[in-house]
Amino acid sequence: MNKRFLANGFLGLATIGSIATFKMGGLIHHACLAAMIGGCADWFAVTALFHRPLGIKYRTEILKNNRERLMTALVEYISTDLLSAENILEDFLGQELKVQIPIPKSIAQSVLDKAVANADTQIKIKIPAEIIESALKSERIRSMMLNGISNFKKEYASNGVQLRAAVMNMLGEDEQILKMLEGFLIQMAREKFSEEIHEFHVPPESIDAMKQNLDSNLENLTFDLDVRPFLKQIVTKYHGEIPKYLTNYLNGISDEDLTKLVESKVDDDLQAIRINGAIVGGLAGAGLFLIAHVFEISFSHFISG
Repeated sequence: MNKRFLANGFLGLATIGSIATFKMGGLIHHACLAAMIGGCADWFAVTALFHRPLGIKYRTEILKNNRERLMTALVEYISTDLLSAENILEDFLGQELKVQIPIPKSIAQSVLDKAVANADTQIKIKIPAEIIESALKSERIRSMMLNGISNFKKEYASNGVQLRAAVMNMLGEDEQILKMLEGFLIQMAREKFSEEIHEFHVPPESIDAMKQNLDSNLENLTFDLDVRPFLKQIVTKYHGEIPKYLTNYLNGISDEDLTKLVESKVDDDLQAIRINGAIVGGLAGAGLFLIAHVFEISFSHFISG
């Protein structure tokens, strides 16, 4: 059953009960009245986190009015915990990520000459950002990374740290986290990584393919290369850029969308607070009535005696 519906039901029943028993008073009336008061107080508190209950502006819309402070704390926590360099490298980039790398024929000829001479087939070239971007957006690699994120989320949110679970809820679905990670890697590849010279060895199977295509009309030859080491270079070298990237990413979410996102993720827990408030209020009201009633009887006996 929807917890919001249940919370509203408890408040409605408490209100009806307190009105219906107003004239006769007694235990039920006091229990219903206290439950209604507790339910109304918790409804106001829960609603004030995201909206203006009853149109009241004073100390309401807590999330919106404290957005900057919340975002600062959230960015710091995500970049040092969820998206720490260690987590990215081990959990999200743990498998081979082969893509085709284009190299000019002149470099390919040089590689072949080295191979013939049994020399080291190491080359130095720039890797275009488009190569990294294409790799990250391929269905196979996205699927692999999503699987890593899904497994990591389960371990991350179930190890007893409440803040972690709250952060996972706030960040949304696996696709949302993947989008953030992809965006960071692609941005760093475009802005920094693609301008650098990278060294690597051409594997023997690629050399054989080059031999077959060297006489073709192709401007560039291609060979398969595992780009995971280069992604790891990006993560290791530019991990300090994650807070800035996250800040820009989260700032792109409007106040309304942020409120909807957070509220949708924690709504069940907040409605449970309302339900508990009505129940505890009802029990407290009944308990206070019984105590007062016992005291009244005892006092009247004492006076009469």
